[in-house]
Amino acid sequence: MSDLLTDNQKRIVLHAVNETNGEIRWFPEHIHGGAQQKILQSLASRKLIAQMGDNWRLTDLCYQVLRLPAPTLFDAEIADIPVFVKPTKSESGNKPARQTKQQIMIDLLSRDEGASIPELMDATGWQQHTVRGALSGTLKKRLGLEIESIKTSGSDRTYRILKTSDESS
Repeated sequence: MSDLLTDNQKRIVLHAVNETNGEIRWFPEHIHGGAQQKILQSLASRKLIAQMGDNWRLTDLCYQVLRLPAPTLFDAEIADIPVFVKPTKSESGNKPARQTKQQIMIDLLSRDEGASIPELMDATGWQQHTVRGALSGTLKKRLGLEIESIKTSGSDRTYRILKTSDESS
């Protein structure tokens, strides 16, 4: 099992075996949203879990990998289990893309008036040192954006992304 599953996947699968009769309902505290989906998709792609209705359950193959007996279902329960069909793009609808905190910062800094550290802190929910780190590390160094710092008397320092010559035309 150790070469087939990551440590987090092992914890999730073993919790499902021991606590929820094979249903995945729990994730470690540090795993949220997109990471949960990646873990589920990884396990599903290896046929270790299958979606049944709104829930993910361990498959017989998963129990074989764990060297554990799979729980049995009564025939009536098997008849009630819906078959999962992955929705097509048209059925799933046009969900708006999730806006990241990095994108929120870029949007605020792209305005003509730019944004101050307190504005960026309010928009992202980050502390001051995190906002400053994102400005200098992620936006400047990693993304290569040119950020202008403006200090006017009696107000907070304002930052904004300078438009390059190809963006301004």
